[in-house]
Amino acid sequence: MGASRRLGWRVKGAIAVGILGVIGLIGALVALAGARAIDHRVQALLSDTNTRPNNWTDWSAWNGQRATLLHVTDTRTLVVDDVWYGEAPGTEDLERIGSFASMDSIEVQDEDAAGDGKYIAPSRLLAFTPWDFQLHGGLAIVATDRVFECYYDPDNHNNDMGYRGRENGLYAVGSLADVKARALHIREVHRVFDEVKARRRLDLLDAFLRSHIGPARYDAIDTLKASPDLALRLFRAFLSDDEHLDGRPQAVLGLRVLPVSGVAHELALALEHELVFWEKVAPTLPALWRTTQGNLGQSVRRHYSVTCLILDGMSEHNDDSCREPVRRFLAVKKGMPPDGDDSRTLDRACERAQRLVLDKR
Repeated sequence: MGASRRLGWRVKGAIAVGILGVIGLIGALVALAGARAIDHRVQALLSDTNTRPNNWTDWSAWNGQRATLLHVTDTRTLVVDDVWYGEAPGTEDLERIGSFASMDSIEVQDEDAAGDGKYIAPSRLLAFTPWDFQLHGGLAIVATDRVFECYYDPDNHNNDMGYRGRENGLYAVGSLADVKARALHIREVHRVFDEVKARRRLDLLDAFLRSHIGPARYDAIDTLKASPDLALRLFRAFLSDDEHLDGRPQAVLGLRVLPVSGVAHELALALEHELVFWEKVAPTLPALWRTTQGNLGQSVRRHYSVTCLILDGMSEHNDDSCREPVRRFLAVKKGMPPDGDDSRTLDRACERAQRLVLDKR
């Protein structure tokens, strides 16, 4: 009788262990499926070409937790027509939006959009809130189903060229349908980005870093600071890839502040990569080449800003590994004609880097 009972308990114990094992296996399979699902979702979203990148829409939708379409009544009252996502704007947001709605009309500065000098009354508005749209965007006027960004620099009282090289006023963004589609896409990308962070899948941040979504690149770089060794590897690969020139300045800035050894060496590698470009184009550069138009002008301006940031980073780290690439770049720079930059950004960066080289002799 006792032996039979003991055997029964053993059988029950074996069954319990088996059940727990199955439950553990199911949990592991579910976790694996979730990991694969987020991998697929990230790749699918960031490779989606159904909407086109737009700087204003991307930043506004990424930072704005709500997107609202409104119209202004004859009594200057704001009425909500449609909420694309999030909740309707609160009282504070409506007051800030109302400061634009109180204007009689705003000048269109984009000549290609409506002809220089045309004015549009703010009778219909698109607002991404909450955000500092006074300076950074997030507010637009809608006219005949076209969206015009409201650009306003509060320090630009005389309406001179603002800090972004633009005058206060309206600038064309695109059709209302295109802006809505892009905004909804950006919000979904942001949602998945937050899920990636919550799951601690920092390896997937490389996809956001290589995307054409400016704010996603910025936030990916900022998030990577929590894992400096991984960031170092991702930045190295990114800075050697010529297909992603737009994000290089942010990547260099992110690299420069990583609290790990090897940053100076990575900056040296980045400058060597830039040297391939400069050694090729330097003999063909015209005078005042930084203001050159066309593909060459666009390319040299991008490499210009990246090279300046790399040189300044080298000056900060003051490491032996930087000496030889700096020497080579200074030799190339010596043969270049004047670049046309009144602020002498590259010249000053070279001067600081040259002191680094001289100190190491």
